Amino acid sequence: VEGVIRDTHMIAVLEILELFLELLTVRLPLIAANPTCPEDLKEAITSVMYCSTRTTEVPELANIRTQFGAKYGKEFIHAAVNDDTAKAFGVNSLVIQKLAVVAPLPETKLSTLKDIANEYDVDWDSSSATSVLFGKPPTDLLALEAQHSTPPVPVAQPAPSAAVAGSAPGHLPNPESLQLPKSQYNDAAAAAAAAAAAADQATAAA
Repeated sequence: VEGVIRDTHMIAVLEILELFLELLTVRLPLIAANPTCPEDLKEAITSVMYCSTRTTEVPELANIRTQFGAKYGKEFIHAAVNDDTAKAFGVNSLVIQKLAVVAPLPETKLSTLKDIANEYDVDWDSSSATSVLFGKPPTDLLALEAQHSTPPVPVAQPAPSAAVAGSAPGHLPNPESLQLPKSQYNDAAAAAAAAAAAADQATAAA
């Protein structure tokens, strides 16, 4: 699509050049009679010189630039063809814009593609082109991803203890009420001995 945009810009420049060249042809006697560039013709003359170094479609422009350079001097040519001074020197701003060596904006590319599709009656979905040009996934793909996404599994909460369940809402129970009864044995060995004695008594009773 960038090639199509460049061709469109070049056609616009050639149309402007045609108007300027027709004007210079009509005013050629005035140009020949004045040693300096007439102010009302400066835009046409400088624009033709600017295009002569950036287009190959009209090779005769180089000869025109040479003729104007011989009449107005090398500084005049340099100011007309240099990008830093061309606009201020009188070169047509649209010519400068159309001949600028810059990549077209994504919006311009997408608009050109839509115009081509409409011109040739093509049923074209621009979502994929939008994704490529702007670096964003199309809306329909985002919706599809949302439909197939797995919802989060809720985590079961432990049931509150009886002491906590009986407490008033918004208040925690007294920590002392949650304390377990103290063991009557000082250590594990004492507990094991008591269990063995209880087993002997049960055997004797049997």
